[in-house]
Amino acid sequence: MGFAAVAVIGTGFAMQNQQKAARKAERAQKEAGARQEAAQKSQQMESRRNQIRQERARRAQIMQRAGNLGVAGSSGALGAVGSLGTQMGSALGFQQGQGLASQAVGASMQEAAGHQAKAAQWGAYAQLGQSAFSQMGGWDKLTEKFKGTGAPSSTGTPGV
Repeated sequence: MGFAAVAVIGTGFAMQNQQKAARKAERAQKEAGARQEAAQKSQQMESRRNQIRQERARRAQIMQRAGNLGVAGSSGALGAVGSLGTQMGSALGFQQGQGLASQAVGASMQEAAGHQAKAAQWGAYAQLGQSAFSQMGGWDKLTEKFKGTGAPSSTGTPGV
């Protein structure tokens, strides 16, 4: 029995260290996800600024050309400027949708990492239980207690 106790204690110690490592890995994965999300937001903001800058430049070109031609207030010039605004709004909306989808995927990945860590923890518990059960004699020892003479007893309880 001494060896069995040492084996169970050793397994428990290993399981505890495994759990600590799993928690550290989960925290690191969440931190990496947060950093990735911050980097994506930064890229999205830069892209948004570039789109606005380009839209302003196109708007200025349209207004300049319309002024040069003497049609600055015409429906064509106003329509072209309005179209730019619509196109920019559409592009920014799409970009925002992509950003939100990316954030949702990141959150799901972090949640999955947490569940994986929990699964590993429960797996370690099961392994500890199996190890202890095996060290105590396993199924052979357990079924030994329930074995009878093979003949039915008068009380109806096997092995009594």
